[in-house]
Amino acid sequence: MPRDGQFPAGPGTSQPIEVRAGKVSFIVEPDRGTLRYLRVNGVELVRCVYAGVRDADWGTVQPRITSWRSVGDRGFEFEVRHEAPDFGFSWRGLVECGHDRVRFVMDGVSERNLTTRRVGLCVLLPGSLGGAACEVGHPDGSTERCALPDLVSPDAPFAGIRSIDLAREGASCRLEFKGETFDIEDQRNWTDASFKIYSRVPDWPNAYRLVQGQRVRHEVEITPVEISPTAPASEAPTECRVPKIFVEGPESPMSEGDVELLRRAGIGCVWAEHGRYIPGLRSIEVAEGAPRTLPPSTEAVAIYPPTSSVSLCGKPILRGANSNFVDLNRNRPERADGVWFAVDSQVHAVDDLSIIETVEGLEACVRTARSWKLGPVFVGPVRLSSNESDPRLAALMYAGWLLRAIAGAARAGAAGFTVFRADGLVRAGTVLPAWHVLADLVGARNMTIEPTDSPPKSVVVTLEAGGRQRRLVANLTPEPVQMRLPGSGGLARVLDEMSIAEACKHPLEWREATHPLATDGPLACLALGPYAYARIDT
Repeated sequence: MPRDGQFPAGPGTSQPIEVRAGKVSFIVEPDRGTLRYLRVNGVELVRCVYAGVRDADWGTVQPRITSWRSVGDRGFEFEVRHEAPDFGFSWRGLVECGHDRVRFVMDGVSERNLTTRRVGLCVLLPGSLGGAACEVGHPDGSTERCALPDLVSPDAPFAGIRSIDLAREGASCRLEFKGETFDIEDQRNWTDASFKIYSRVPDWPNAYRLVQGQRVRHEVEITPVEISPTAPASEAPTECRVPKIFVEGPESPMSEGDVELLRRAGIGCVWAEHGRYIPGLRSIEVAEGAPRTLPPSTEAVAIYPPTSSVSLCGKPILRGANSNFVDLNRNRPERADGVWFAVDSQVHAVDDLSIIETVEGLEACVRTARSWKLGPVFVGPVRLSSNESDPRLAALMYAGWLLRAIAGAARAGAAGFTVFRADGLVRAGTVLPAWHVLADLVGARNMTIEPTDSPPKSVVVTLEAGGRQRRLVANLTPEPVQMRLPGSGGLARVLDEMSIAEACKHPLEWREATHPLATDGPLACLALGPYAYARIDT
């Protein structure tokens, strides 16, 4: 888990560098020493290549780049240090790109005797490769034809990787690994948007020792393969039902004014654990094992672990996991009136872009749970972070991510979605920016979600409410954007860096102010600042 205070302040000190060579393109991040979004013929086949460095408790020891230089036209050399109490590891990185291959080398040394769960190269394959055929080369020289799982796999799809051949939509590449044996896991179990290939030492997953001066050298070589190009299928907008919105129960009593603000955001039911009810609102009783005496406001009981024995209580029984989907996926109940799972979007990465990508993994989890045919699927509590001091909870980025997460859950068929704790969302008449997203969903039963790019740059959702059309738009990047949207203008309300203070301090008054959108022929023109969010009524 990320350590306290390890939250990026925003875009790095160095801008990402785009590299192109023949049919291959990718992005290098100088402030993190990572490679992202490797594409062949424009099709993404590798999501990320990076050095994973964890302490004895799985805490991520964040990188600090100490030097960086270009090598030739399309190469980079850099040095990285990972420092923490009782921990020190440094490595030299090399990214090489030619017309026929891309190499990423990590050559490191332990600066002291240390205990770790992982120090090594990791390669993430995009979750969109789910269902794609592949060929795996094993350390003993054998090969295996198989496929990456479409639904989220509770266990490793295969093991012992020296090479893997991937193909998708007219693009193909081979990945060859050196240094140690590599394995793979389905990271969508933790709502990451990827399959992770990682180095495996003999003692893994137990903690193991590196002695001072011990060397760790890993390498991956990615070679594009020439195959007949095919036109990728175009993605159409998705029409779906808006899930029922719940809120996680508060840790302390809330004033009537704050409860009224929850109602204004369309929240009429509390996901209540440890007696955290809200007077006047219905509740889902959350219980570890058998529930206690239920109050009259209880609609259902959500129990964990998912296979707990529960006597009949006269209410629907939802079985699930109060941690991540993996604990439900590996302990599937035989029967239930519905299933549920909590979400922590920072199990493996803490940067903004990785968090925004987690919605792809969330959708895969919902699809998988629905395939069991155990009743409706409820997502949440959905937490941006298990650390409630994360400053992004009060930032614009969280509002855009929440809109994308609700839309993704809806597209996958979720029946309910539980948001961050009630007394964090609303407190003493002040609201988080994300409150406005929930308030803008009020009254809508159906939504249309526009397709997005990879990496996701925006989310656009159209709602039908009261016979009128309402469009919700969020910029998911730290850069300002100019958007052209179908439609003849309308009235807009924009939540951005200029308006965030007023919108949070006086939410009801701020929501009364709108401005007309400019038009360019049949298109409406919308300017959004970094991570800004807008509602448009037409």
